[in-house]
Amino acid sequence: MKKNKDTCNYEVVNSIDDSDETGTAIDRARLSLWNLLRQVLISSTMWTLYFIYGLQIGAPTVIIPQLQKEANSSTLISDDLGSWLSSMFSVGALPWTLILPVVGYKIGRKKTYIFICFIGFIGVLIIFLSKTITHILVGEFVMGIILGGHNTISPFIITEYSSPKYRGLFMTIKSASGLWGIWVANTIGTYWHWKKIYLLMFLCNVYTLTVFAWPESPYWLAKQRRITECAGTFRSLKGTSEDAEKELENIINSFELNENNVENFDTKSFNSFYNTFFKLLMTKTYYCPLLLAILICVQYHMTGKLICSIYAIQILKKITQNDTMAYKGMLILDGITVFSTYCGCVVSRFCKRRKMLFTTSLLTITFLYIFSLYLFLVHQTIIVENNIISISLLAFFSITVCSGPMILLTSIYGELISFKHHRSSTMIYGATNTIVMAVSLKSSLFLFKQLTLPGLFLFFAVSSSIITFILYLYLPETKNKSCYEIENYFKKIPDQKTKGTMIMQPDL
Repeated sequence: MKKNKDTCNYEVVNSIDDSDETGTAIDRARLSLWNLLRQVLISSTMWTLYFIYGLQIGAPTVIIPQLQKEANSSTLISDDLGSWLSSMFSVGALPWTLILPVVGYKIGRKKTYIFICFIGFIGVLIIFLSKTITHILVGEFVMGIILGGHNTISPFIITEYSSPKYRGLFMTIKSASGLWGIWVANTIGTYWHWKKIYLLMFLCNVYTLTVFAWPESPYWLAKQRRITECAGTFRSLKGTSEDAEKELENIINSFELNENNVENFDTKSFNSFYNTFFKLLMTKTYYCPLLLAILICVQYHMTGKLICSIYAIQILKKITQNDTMAYKGMLILDGITVFSTYCGCVVSRFCKRRKMLFTTSLLTITFLYIFSLYLFLVHQTIIVENNIISISLLAFFSITVCSGPMILLTSIYGELISFKHHRSSTMIYGATNTIVMAVSLKSSLFLFKQLTLPGLFLFFAVSSSIITFILYLYLPETKNKSCYEIENYFKKIPDQKTKGTMIMQPDL
């Protein structure tokens, strides 16, 4: 990597010289494999944390009926208490969405995730040893730190630690891990006692100790002006190819040229910071990617997939009028959901983000309208309800939403947000995502009663249609683009190689 004295002052010790003629193809292949394995190790820790997240999301679905069966009372858990059991996890995440970005900025990614894993373990222990519903609620609130981490820090971990060519795959596998967690939790709760879910969480928490083997994020090191460490860590993760060296140079130049960052809490007074911050909010390079990331998040929640997963038993019981069929249908849909997510992972390797997102979103919206119409005709006794048709329509809906909007949510979010604005952006995004999730879960039972199932799915369809149209107008392509290139798109900096044309134009 060449040193440009006009743009940055740093000294990098290049531990690996690509121009070394004595190097062999085997040596380079071996080095590339080690770089990939380091990225997989870090990503697998994130996949495990997402699996724990999925276990917790799926747990209330089976905890509620089991507690009622043990007490031999269907009124033991009211609708209001049931909604708290389903949403307390997301409520507990809200304060962490404001705390973790600051903690991550101060002490780095590695130490922040050690803290998250430790607090999450305490939450698991509280629920596993619980004797009352209150204990379960407290444990879920404590475990909210895991969701808070997912909404703020997690997408950037894989973005910062992985190469652009692997990043999309790692992101989608992470999302699939969450769905595996829901499926496994529902399976355990169907055939065994619900506390075995938390026993599995404990074992998963043991694996997350691999976080101690992480290096620090090269992006965070660059922002701390620890340039030599940044270069060494970056090369140990991503190698010394021409593209990797270009990305490293862009990282270092970006932070060297932005020493007076508007997000520097330490060098500004309270009033000065907020004056500068509100000016930043009016800057297109700040609010455009942030609003797009928020819209993608809201789009996923407005499809109703998360609500359908958590309240699968209640929804299927109302549709099929059969408890046994409801449980079987739930497990079938969970299996289809996981399968379609992995299919989406494979497709994402070949398709561009925009094309994949909007194709699957349109199919999702179509099935929402069809399912709403079908339930309306059944409700009006115009046609007779058929269990196979009902579950099939829900299955097609799950396939489309999980192979697109769900797996691309964190991928695009992690790629859109500039690292220079990481702290404040993740606070806003994380808080918004958590609030939308908590409100939708808490109000879902109320909406079931007020809108009935046909009206509820029609609401999901209309909401998703509006948000998808807005995203179609403004969302750029992000696949295989470095963080620096994506940031330049919103800056509208001409690419010198294309003589004034814009890099990374939105395309379908």
